[in-house]
Amino acid sequence: MPVTRIRAVLFEVETRCNLDCNYCYNAWKAVPEYPRGKLSTRKTIKMIRKMVQEAGADQVALTGGEPLLRDDLPDIAASLRLHKVQVSVLTNGLLLDEAWARDLLSTGVGLFQLTLLSTREDVHDAHCGKGAHKGIMKALEILRRFGAKVAITVVVTKQSVDELPALIRMMHSIGQQTFLLNRYNPGGKRVREGNFADLMLDREETQRMLRYAQEGARMYGMKPAVAVPVPPCVVDRKRYPQVRFAGCSAYTDNAYYTLDPLGNVRMCNHSPVILGNIQESPFLEIANGPLCQEWLDVRPEFCVPCPGWAACKGGCRAVAQQMGNPLTTLDPYVAANVGPMKPPK
Repeated sequence: MPVTRIRAVLFEVETRCNLDCNYCYNAWKAVPEYPRGKLSTRKTIKMIRKMVQEAGADQVALTGGEPLLRDDLPDIAASLRLHKVQVSVLTNGLLLDEAWARDLLSTGVGLFQLTLLSTREDVHDAHCGKGAHKGIMKALEILRRFGAKVAITVVVTKQSVDELPALIRMMHSIGQQTFLLNRYNPGGKRVREGNFADLMLDREETQRMLRYAQEGARMYGMKPAVAVPVPPCVVDRKRYPQVRFAGCSAYTDNAYYTLDPLGNVRMCNHSPVILGNIQESPFLEIANGPLCQEWLDVRPEFCVPCPGWAACKGGCRAVAQQMGNPLTTLDPYVAANVGPMKPPK
């Protein structure tokens, strides 16, 4: 089925960042030759409006890099709200002060997404950089004081997996009932350098992560959702009925096609492959091109016999693209964890 519309667009408004997180999977960090730069405010607004209108989207997430490094962010958000588009901002929080919060909320930004790894400053900063934990906790306090809606994403690495129970208790204590739970997904400079194994979860660590989330759901009524795919050939997901699992949504109406600051469109924010440019081609032409169709037609050999392919799509194959490999390459997380197992029948 061709893509006829999508619900959400992920707009990378800025490629610069004031942190250098070791779990970051920005495509341009993996592929140094990826085009960088940005357009003027006027051209940027015109570009994102075209994307939204042609895609039929009613949600736009403003991300980066770090979007608060862009002074015209409130103008971009306001232009989208004028067209009744729901706007969210994904930020590391370092720059977010009362003035920023007031400006963005006044434009109608409806959601702020923050990423946490631990309640412990040393664990969080070891992944993100000195001062990162203080910055995000300050941002969380300001946003709560302003009554802003906040979503928390928890990135789980080998070093932080056992921090999850304390983090769940902290989120519950501040009234955060939902959270995204993302296993570390290889990308960015770690993929370019080929040294991501020290962060990537094994099967037993993945099971611990999910068990902690399940316990949090039972004890506190929380609603954890796993956004980065955990395929059923790695973990029996039926053992965690209170955890909501998502699969790869590529080339579906639920796909979060990604727009970079220059107008280049990609399948998602993890993939570095440019499908086309929204300033040069209509969105539906880009979204239904041959590079998109490959996401349905091409699969790793390991996944060929699996009946769950439509929902799973082999984990995250965009990692292979960051590594310069074809879509037939198995997600390294799956490859490292399936061992002698076979795909489910």
